[in-house]
Amino acid sequence: MEEEFTKLYNEKVAKKWHQMTRLYMDNGLLVWNGNGANGKVNIQKYFQELPRFEHIMNTLVAQPIIGDAVPSQLTFVIKV
Repeated sequence: MEEEFTKLYNEKVAKKWHQMTRLYMDNGLLVWNGNGANGKVNIQKYFQELPRFEHIMNTLVAQPIIGDAVPSQLTFVIKV
């Protein structure tokens, strides 16, 4: 599952910035190089304001969130 997500995430970051919010819940949180954005709208705005760059992923850790926090939503905490 991590490999599938990595491929999808890298494709979105590299080529499809306008679709990044499809990977986040409405109340999702993004932390990028120590800067953060809360919610889909702010996450999309953050990605749109980034300068173009080469994206190289060195590590990926994905942990499922199970329990009352997200009762019927498949949810992961992902560190890249």
